[in-house]
Amino acid sequence: QVPIHRSHHHDAMMFGTIDAYSEKFILPLSHDEVVHGKRPLLGRMPGDAWRQFANLRAYFGFMWGHPGKKLLFMGGEFAQGREWNHDASLDWHLLDVPAHPALHVGDAAPVLVVSNLTPVPRAGYRAGVPSGGPWRECLNSDAVAYGGSGMGNDGAAHATGEPAHGLPDSLVLTLPPLSTLMLSPDRS
Repeated sequence: QVPIHRSHHHDAMMFGTIDAYSEKFILPLSHDEVVHGKRPLLGRMPGDAWRQFANLRAYFGFMWGHPGKKLLFMGGEFAQGREWNHDASLDWHLLDVPAHPALHVGDAAPVLVVSNLTPVPRAGYRAGVPSGGPWRECLNSDAVAYGGSGMGNDGAAHATGEPAHGLPDSLVLTLPPLSTLMLSPDRS
């Protein structure tokens, strides 16, 4: 399955960025969306198991990269495959499976977030940044450590003086399919 309707909802996904830097808010994932027969987030993703996990990683990366504090519903933080049940414990045994590390560390630091929510890799994608020099790839949701294919930018990119997106410098990136990348200036 391919998420063919995703491109028609880009405006809805980006609407929250209009006031993102002038207001403080919480981004919750409502329990009403993952209980009472509606399936867990993982089960609502299209495709086979690999694509479902890739979509979920890309979505969480998009959410974590969005300004504001985050609030996940029980079990979402380790991709529980069944919907939440108030009569049973969470599937804590899933913590023994290689899982996502805590993404909240440094959540107020400036970072470039680029999400490719299509199943097609994008090579040579130019993204505007506020400063030149080296940038470190802090997160690649397609990394092998997260169950992805390992496609990306080898952990770094170098910003040149070519303007893009209204900013003075830019990076040329490889965007893995169904992924979110987070990059920050490398000050080391």
